[in-house]
Amino acid sequence: MALLVGATACNSDNNGSGDSSRDCAVTSVVMGRLSRVYHGYLSDGRDTTYTTNVWGQYYPLHIDQLRREIFNSDSLPVGTKLDKVYFNTFASDGILAYRLESGKDTLFNIKDTLDFTTPRIFTVYTSDGSGTREYVMRINVHNADPEGYSWRQAAPADDKIAAMQDMRLIMGDGKMMLWGHSGGQALYMERTLTDGDAWSSYTIDGVSSLSTANVQSFNGKYYAPTDGGLACSADGHSWSVVAPELTGARIMGTAGGSLYVISGGKVWFSTDALSWTEDSVDDKTAPLPDEYVGGAYLPSANNANVGNLICVGYHSGLSETWKKEVNLVYPEAMLWSYYPATEETPRTLPYLGSMSLMPYDGKLMVIGQTADTLNVYTSSDGARSWQKVTRPDVIPSGAGRQTAVAWTADGDDTIWLVGAPAGILWRGYLNRMKAQTEE
Repeated sequence: MALLVGATACNSDNNGSGDSSRDCAVTSVVMGRLSRVYHGYLSDGRDTTYTTNVWGQYYPLHIDQLRREIFNSDSLPVGTKLDKVYFNTFASDGILAYRLESGKDTLFNIKDTLDFTTPRIFTVYTSDGSGTREYVMRINVHNADPEGYSWRQAAPADDKIAAMQDMRLIMGDGKMMLWGHSGGQALYMERTLTDGDAWSSYTIDGVSSLSTANVQSFNGKYYAPTDGGLACSADGHSWSVVAPELTGARIMGTAGGSLYVISGGKVWFSTDALSWTEDSVDDKTAPLPDEYVGGAYLPSANNANVGNLICVGYHSGLSETWKKEVNLVYPEAMLWSYYPATEETPRTLPYLGSMSLMPYDGKLMVIGQTADTLNVYTSSDGARSWQKVTRPDVIPSGAGRQTAVAWTADGDDTIWLVGAPAGILWRGYLNRMKAQTEE
């Protein structure tokens, strides 16, 4: 083993200006193949672990000559092993060495494999031995699986929430709003978004009944079905009927400045929730959902002025899906389209009690329970087909057995989840979308 003794700094001046000599600098570094221990999940949710390869050349190493640092801006996948790293390229103008644990330098050979579990020091010596330049090199690896979910408890358990059913969670005006039934009584609760804050609770007044799971925000107010028609509230707890003609209503959602409601086997829309017009559907014989009805707006991937309002719910225990294309700039009389079950697109969303729908990560996500166990399904094709999420971290640890649940996502890509009988509010995110901003 050839050991080298340190020499003077290899700069154009003695003040460390960062101008490197032509014969004293690292010029190119490319990692070779690395090993990765992959931790995944089988279709039944069981853990599986196997070793695979990571091609280091796809994770470029940046050489900062001013700070004398070498690093990869794009971190390697979680689980990548750094105890034996080798390189396809490690070029320098000068003689290249690396620092041993003893503090001495030894010549580097491209065939060497090095341990990068901690940063390493490389030194470039001028060919005549008159100067050196040191670099600190680190290889970054993601600490969390980008496709995993991270959760933490955002508020203490609340006794009122622990007894709730028929939940609906909405974010807006810097606060969180929750509706539900407890002991046969409709309740409204609200809190700020600050972790640890307590809930304030209110009794619903002004109406004798309220379909709390079907509350919808629209034009700065809240709307929900009641036995006497469609009701409205400005504060979440004081309600009055504004459309008595909409008996047995179910709210489909809102998009393009209109609120859409099912009533009397027809679809209705309004821009002010006072005057209602029957909307057109492509199949008047197709079943409209009447249980756990929820709507989500998905913007078009190609045109910011166009999107789709997706309505999902159940009718006679089967999932039913309707879609309306909405032009936000030039209003058009577009039909509601029914998604029938076919051999190519069967009903892959099973019946989920307390189903809650939200858009997230460009997809639709629903959560609900089978018996008292929570299940999550996602759809990447606008609710035509659904896939069960088998990763256990898609919900918080300890939240797997609930009898009622609701979730929503805010504009900062944070997921908020509340459940009973836990009575706990959790906040979480998909690591790929939020890890950097949360750190």
